[in-house]
Amino acid sequence: MGDLLKGFSAGFPLSSSTEFHLAAQGGRFLIVVEAGFSWNEGTADRMFHGKQYDWPMTPEGQASFLRDVCRTIHDTPGGRGIGVIWWHPDSIPAKGANVWMGGSCALWRPDGSPLPALGEFARF
Repeated sequence: MGDLLKGFSAGFPLSSSTEFHLAAQGGRFLIVVEAGFSWNEGTADRMFHGKQYDWPMTPEGQASFLRDVCRTIHDTPGGRGIGVIWWHPDSIPAKGANVWMGGSCALWRPDGSPLPALGEFARF
């Protein structure tokens, strides 16, 4: 079972979602695919504008978002939470290229250095 979970469409807490209950009580496995959250408040993409989030659109906020998602999946009863997949972690802006959401959800900065969220995968 998969669940589309982007910061701009995420319903938290995930532990109250239908998917979480199916995994916990129905014996199904739960994997979050297409997780994503902007690290750059200056993104021009309309998906983020005018919405309130539990995390700031900063490198640290992106890391907190991913930490919360990973913790929820890790804590799925019965060990049924099996993973989190980040959508387009490599969408780094490049001259002349059109990248998804202008690179605001990438896990690397435009200079190629890793953002703090990348390290969250190693914690779980």
